[in-house]
Amino acid sequence: MVGFKATDVPPTATVKFLGAGTAACIADLITFPLDTAKVRLQIQGESQGLVRTAASAQYRGVLGT
Repeated sequence: MVGFKATDVPPTATVKFLGAGTAACIADLITFPLDTAKVRLQIQGESQGLVRTAASAQYRGVLGT
């Protein structure tokens, strides 16, 4: 396209769709492990009244989970 700059041409619907899909995948890859660690930290204290077994996990933080 002669005379047009890259900023003058809007992205097509396909480019927008692929960009949104890629962004959603990247966001899911980041948030899913954090959410899993959060839930494991929340539920580890619910079995306080029961007898603890050697197999029960003791998480001390997000990185340890």
